Formats: sequence, structure tokens, C-alpha cells
Amino acid sequence: MTTAERRAAILQQLAHAGAPIAARTLATHYGVSRQVIVQDLAVIRASHPGIISTARGYVLEQPGQPAGCTREFKVRHTPDRTGQELNLIVDCGGQVKNISISHRVYGRITAEMDIRSRQDVREFLQSFEDSSSTVLSTATDGYHYHLVEAATPDRLSLIEKELKENSYPGRGIVIGRSADGKKAVTAYFIMGRSENSRNRVFVEDGEGIRTQAFDPSKLTDPSLIIYAPVRVLGNKTIVTNGDQTDTIYEGMDHQLTFEQSLRSREFEPDGPNYTPRISGVMHVENGKFNYAMSILKSNNGNPDACNRYTFAYENAIAGEGHFIHTYKCDGNPLPSFEGEPKLVAIPDDMDEFAELLWNSLNEDNKVSLFVRYIDIETGKYESKIINKNK
Repeated sequence: MTTAERRAAILQQLAHAGAPIAARTLATHYGVSRQVIVQDLAVIRASHPGIISTARGYVLEQPGQPAGCTREFKVRHTPDRTGQELNLIVDCGGQVKNISISHRVYGRITAEMDIRSRQDVREFLQSFEDSSSTVLSTATDGYHYHLVEAATPDRLSLIEKELKENSYPGRGIVIGRSADGKKAVTAYFIMGRSENSRNRVFVEDGEGIRTQAFDPSKLTDPSLIIYAPVRVLGNKTIVTNGDQTDTIYEGMDHQLTFEQSLRSREFEPDGPNYTPRISGVMHVENGKFNYAMSILKSNNGNPDACNRYTFAYENAIAGEGHFIHTYKCDGNPLPSFEGEPKLVAIPDDMDEFAELLWNSLNEDNKVSLFVRYIDIETGKYESKIINKNK
């Protein structure tokens, strides 16, 4: 095969590839060195500018593909939050086209990325582990830019909003139905920034779970951090971020509704944050699944009034769930969650869902995660607990 024939074959291979092709893969295929392939591609790209180089290999952008909207976002974070940021963008429907930094000496430096899915993110992060390399933004104290493409301007605005607000969600509850429609699903996670908050683990307690100190000698104030987040009352599973789990259990056991049971409770007394109390209840009976979620919070930081919101979801839709968390974003004081619980996708596989949630949480602040999948027909369940402290 001549050099011209090889380059024509490479172009055809890229045109029909469904994923990026690494230079090493091309070198093996054509029986030449990687350096030869890199030189071939440099020549090919001169006449075919649609070929881009990404961390996972070379891609040929196809003509006629629907053009999306693009926007550049300026962000800053530590290297350990790279995966969290990229997952957030693709989960909101974005494609990370590239990364750029503004270096004081070298000026603007740009590298193509082409990150479209969580699988792409995993492969991107693995490439750093395999090569012992560091992310580009380490050269600029974490400051960098991402060019992001999405189908609509609204998607880009959603990405911008989430990038600004995702640094510290606090504690969170997810409830929904698996994609195959067969399982009722819930998840609960806790995060912490103080030593007392981080000194916790989830442990099984009957059909539910409770928090306990990982190192009892370091426990200082147990009042708001030691409780039972999950309890089961017959065909109802109760999930909350505090001891209101017991309040709901006792109220519903005496024929009160979910909303009525919470009338005696308010937000947590931890001013100036006044952390919201978030709660959920799942009702699985006779092959049907409904759920409700609640948040009790201060009136925009004013503890003189408690705002109460309940969201009921009947005949839960397969593959859909809702996510509510205590804090809107990081801050001082921490601002409370706003609006209706966020719509999220629920996969069929419990381990996949647990991994997705755990990897999405800030590495420094995440503490524990609980996930449960309940068979809607039989009521049988399986659960998974992940604790950072081991």
C-alpha cells in the first residue's frame, strides 16, 4: 500500500467510524508507526478540516449533521472535580467540544475533547490515570474554558445554571421508576464539610438504614447528623434527611397523610443556613407505584416563617425520577433548594445508578450513599450502601 492509498483508506475509515479512532489503533491496522499515522493525519487535515483530534482519538465530523448551538463557559475547579463537571454537561444534553486556558506566557491554548456521554467521560479520566498526566487547567490554578454544543439555547442555559449551582447540594433524595418499569427506585446521599459531618457512615437497621459515627471518639454534636434516613412501614418506604423519618412513620402509622405527618416539623435550627428538611414516601401496592416528596424551608433565610411544599407523583413513568436536595448551591449562608424536584433519568441497573450518583458527588465532600430498587409486583427489594469511610 502506498502512502497515498493509506491516507485515502484512513479518511474512509474515519468517515464510517461510529467512535473516535486512536492513532495507535490506526498504526496497528496499517502496519506502520504511530508517528507515521500522526504525520498522515496532519496532511489529511490540511484538506479535510472536519477531522478533529480528541483525547480518545480522531473523529471526522460528518457534513449534513444538524448544527447545534454553542457557548463558551468559563469555570474553575480542582482536578478531582473534572469528572463531576463533564458528567453534568453531558447529562444536560451538552457536548464538550474543547478545553482552553489563557496562559500568561503562551496565551490561549486549546485542546479538542469531543465528550458526548458518561462513557466518554470515564474513558477520558482513565486516560489520565493510565498516563499519569494532569488536566490542562492545573497550569492556570483551575481556571479554564469549555466550548459546549447543545441542540437548543435552552439546553445551554440549563448547563450554565447547573455549572454555577452544583458545587454543594448538601443532602439529596432521588425517587423514581426504572426504565423497564419494573422497579420503584430511591437513593439518598449525605455530604459534609465539617469533621463532625464527615465522620459518618450508613449502616443497615432492620428494613431501613441509620447513620452512625465512623469514629465515635470524634463525634461532637449528634443532634442533626445521627438519625434513620430510611424506614419501612408496610408497603411504604420513607426517606428523609433527618429525624422527621420517625415523625412521618408514627404519623402515617396513626392514619395521617404524608403531608399531615410533617405539620409538626420545620426546617433545621442550624442558623444562618436553616437547612431544609427534605422527605419522600414511596407507596408500592397491587402492582402500582406512587410517590411524594416534600421540602420544609425558611422563608428565603428568614426563620420567622416556614414554607411547606409537597409534590405528588401518581402512576410514576418508567425511566423517570425526581431529585430534591437541601441546598441550591454553595454559599455563606447556604441558600435553600428552589422549585420543583428536578427530573432525572432512572436506569434499570442498581449498580450502574449507584455508580452514577456516587461519581457525580464532589470527592472531598461526599460521605455516604444508599440506593434501593423495589420490585413493584412482589415488593421484594435489593439495596446498596457506599461509604467513603471504610
